[in-house]
Amino acid sequence: MNRTDTLTAIKESVYLHYLLLLGAVFIFVGKPVPYSNEYSYLLRLRQVYDAGFLANDITFSTTSKEYWLFDHLFGLLTFVFSIETIGWIGRISCWAILLFALMRLAKRWEIPLWVISASILIWLGIGQSIVADEWMFGGFEAKTVAYIFLLFALDRLSLEDDLAGSILLGLSFAFHPIVGLWGIAGAILALLIWHRDIHRVSKVAIVSALLSLIGLVPLLIMRSSSIVPTEDDLRYFQLIRFPHHFDPLSWSKSAIVLIFLALVFCFLVHISTRRLKPLDFLFSFIGVLGLFFALGILLRLAESYELMKYTPTRVFAVFIPLFFLFYLGRALKQNILLQPLLLGALGVIVLLSFWNDLPARAFEAAGTTYQKWIEGPDDMALAFGWIKNNTREGVIILAPPWRYDFWYLSERSQVVSYGKPILTDVGEWRSRMEKLTGTATNEDGIRDSEILADFYFGLDEETIRSASAEYNADYFISKTSYSFPVVYSNSSIKIYDVVSVR
Repeated sequence: MNRTDTLTAIKESVYLHYLLLLGAVFIFVGKPVPYSNEYSYLLRLRQVYDAGFLANDITFSTTSKEYWLFDHLFGLLTFVFSIETIGWIGRISCWAILLFALMRLAKRWEIPLWVISASILIWLGIGQSIVADEWMFGGFEAKTVAYIFLLFALDRLSLEDDLAGSILLGLSFAFHPIVGLWGIAGAILALLIWHRDIHRVSKVAIVSALLSLIGLVPLLIMRSSSIVPTEDDLRYFQLIRFPHHFDPLSWSKSAIVLIFLALVFCFLVHISTRRLKPLDFLFSFIGVLGLFFALGILLRLAESYELMKYTPTRVFAVFIPLFFLFYLGRALKQNILLQPLLLGALGVIVLLSFWNDLPARAFEAAGTTYQKWIEGPDDMALAFGWIKNNTREGVIILAPPWRYDFWYLSERSQVVSYGKPILTDVGEWRSRMEKLTGTATNEDGIRDSEILADFYFGLDEETIRSASAEYNADYFISKTSYSFPVVYSNSSIKIYDVVSVR
């Protein structure tokens, strides 16, 4: 085999491209387990079948059925494996299947393998979305599983396999109601646009709805026992705690314009190239998602926080960069990128904007992965470890609310967590947060850890006594010196016994 043949074989090797992309996924998102949301989501798997675990914690003792199927299915693994092992099994399995699903779906654009791989690599490099902070590849949680089913559903529906597609859509909702909600709505409306056959589309809708009941019924049960949040609590939740998910007015305006330009580019390529029936459906799908995204902006402008909680912006945000890159590849293959001129101009503008963000975002993601693997426990983490080994089960701790790793390292209950709000009682969660970390106005936006820490480490003794009594906490963790009895200390952190002084 000569050099040309070797290069061609490499260029066309599906397995090589697949493994390279899998390696890229690990570089960008392969932090140690657990990481970020996994600190609570993976522990929830254990708690589902171990009622005594964190039983006195207000977050874990509160009924949470938003991801009922995910929790109960993968919670079974806790009888055999550790949390870390479950996390890696789940991550690697989801990453592998997601990549297969993406590469399979990309074939509907009839673009070369190297274009598919380059598109996915760029998409991963820019963080998978440039607004709304949405992703498919990351930690092991219900969302990643839901996106697997959604991608396969889109592929089957684009090939007119309605039964399989509708079943997969329903399972997407069953694992993650928000991903499934907008996935189903987008697919149903896309089918109406494509087929204009109400009878046929109704069958897809009915089957999807029936499978969705697996996740919908537990969710409705949870909602029926939840305390309805006030509009002010919803505003706090969306504009202060999660503006990166909920609040379009907090996102980059240029990024919002960019993704709409990307949608226009997809449309121009779609109508300028040979018609492909699968693409008729897939473009209709991304177009409908674009309308949902615009609806989300309008809801924010109207301050309709009750409807904003369904986040109509999130699914479009993660799909549009990917679809743009696939359509760009199709335009290149069809040799129409500069015809008409508007098409070429839009393609270049959007691609250069993505490309401009690529190095910074990719290096930051890779750098964070490397840093997380080499860093050791800090003084706060060591204090959490002492709590685990030297306190009784069921004890409640006044611990720094911004630390995602408290539950995992201590295996003890805490008064409140900034990382995992109490969805069944947003008002109570907010009240606890404000007592320990101060109040915030809606104009402040998201509060980073430094702001929360400044207030928490400045709490006066009377507030600590009051919080200890109100929330039945036995210990208080801080770097600040107080007159309370010290039961543990290291170079910067102290653990105080506050039972005797409250």
